[in-house]
Amino acid sequence: MRIKCKAIFEKQRINRLRYYPPSINRSIGKFKVEDQSIRMGGLSAIKGIGFQIVQEILQARKEKPFKNIFDFCLRVPTNRVKRSAIESLILAGGAFDETYSNRATLLASLDDAIEQGGELFRGFDDQLALFQGGDLALDAVYVDKEPFPPIKQLMMEKEVVGFFVSTHPLTNIRTRIAKLVTLRFNRPNIKNQES
Repeated sequence: MRIKCKAIFEKQRINRLRYYPPSINRSIGKFKVEDQSIRMGGLSAIKGIGFQIVQEILQARKEKPFKNIFDFCLRVPTNRVKRSAIESLILAGGAFDETYSNRATLLASLDDAIEQGGELFRGFDDQLALFQGGDLALDAVYVDKEPFPPIKQLMMEKEVVGFFVSTHPLTNIRTRIAKLVTLRFNRPNIKNQES
């Protein structure tokens, strides 16, 4: 699945199609068209996220989107969606970025979110349903951390998705490289043909 996603992603990039990164509130199991763009990869393209986990997430967000990671851990059964899967969602192109954009802080706050959400109601699954339609909410108190350096964040994305999602490490210097390159493999070298 990850190899197939990489090929589709590369085709999008080459054809200059717009894409959106994975989203905890908008992605489904596979690619999907959204606003004449493509929602990248779907959740099942992420390392450690299988069909069952995607189904749990879709079921939990059926009534309303997730407000934050604490809300996610309250509504998604953390005994079935393990910590490692949630970590992968955080790192994979930022599936939680729309709720809180600092991935280092999200990772640092994950244990508190699981403890408040999952552990608080362990063994009370039937009673939890009584509160979900109401105003049951957990305080979103994040453990502040410095954001990851961009290159580290990109490398973590690549590890869990198999390729760079948000940008490429060379994006900032591509224009400088383009000025230095005289031979391109996808186009004939016009300079050499004129000689």
